[in-house]
Amino acid sequence: MKNTYLNAAIFISIAFWFTESTLHYYIFDQQSGFEIIPSDSNELWMRIVICILLIIFGVFIERDVKNRIKSEKEKNDVYFATVSASQHVINNFLNNTYLIKEKAKEEGAFTTELDKELEALIHQTSKELGQLEFVDELTSEKIIMSVYPKK
Repeated sequence: MKNTYLNAAIFISIAFWFTESTLHYYIFDQQSGFEIIPSDSNELWMRIVICILLIIFGVFIERDVKNRIKSEKEKNDVYFATVSASQHVINNFLNNTYLIKEKAKEEGAFTTELDKELEALIHQTSKELGQLEFVDELTSEKIIMSVYPKK
């Protein structure tokens, strides 16, 4: 997107100028002929001021849109960096949990039922964390829905 709004403002200014010239010719003064640059100084400065205001408006809109796009990209980058870091920390935790589980099994301190519950908990945690990585739109609702989907 390169200067889309500024180009639109310039186009609208030019269209306004020619429309104003045409209206002035057909409605007010057909005797003097069609004038792109009006001979009346009052008419000239009014057109110039309006065109400049339209172009300034286009510049401000262009800048605002670019800032919003940049802000949205930064928000996405922060979200994905946070998810990635969280995933790293939780994966380390899950791996350590597996190690503790294996040690407890070797020492006979683990029942089969407890083993199944822990395995299901680890699997569910890993699955929910993986779902966070694939959120397509960064809104609080979408993030929550990725972990707590409607059933």
